[in-house]
Amino acid sequence: MSTCAPVPVVVTGIACRLPGGITTPRGFWEFMMGGRDAVAPIPAQRWKEMVTLLAEEDRPSKPWHAGTIEIDAFDHAFFGISAEEEAASASSVARCTRARRSGLVSARTIDV
Repeated sequence: MSTCAPVPVVVTGIACRLPGGITTPRGFWEFMMGGRDAVAPIPAQRWKEMVTLLAEEDRPSKPWHAGTIEIDAFDHAFFGISAEEEAASASSVARCTRARRSGLVSARTIDV
C-alpha cells in the first residue's frame, strides 16, 4: 500500500493509435462495443520482407497480426522532420508523434 498522498489529475486531451485502424477514442469505444476483432492478415509485401529478414525460428507461423502497419502514412515534413531523420527513426517514433499531436488537438491546445 502506498503512503503517498493522492494527487489530483486532470485529463485534458486523449489520443490513440490501435490495431484495427483505430485512431480516436470514439473509434476505440465503438470498436469495443461492436465486439470486433483487430487480428488481420499481414500485407503480402510485408510478409515477404519478414520471411526474408527473420530467422526461421523467429518467423510467425501464420501471416496474421494484431498491430498497426502504417509504414507510408507518416508526413515527416508536416512535423518538421527531415526525410533522412525519419528514415533513421523507428516506426514507433512516427506513431507516437501522430498520437501526441492528436492528444494536443483533443485538448484544444493546437488547431487542426
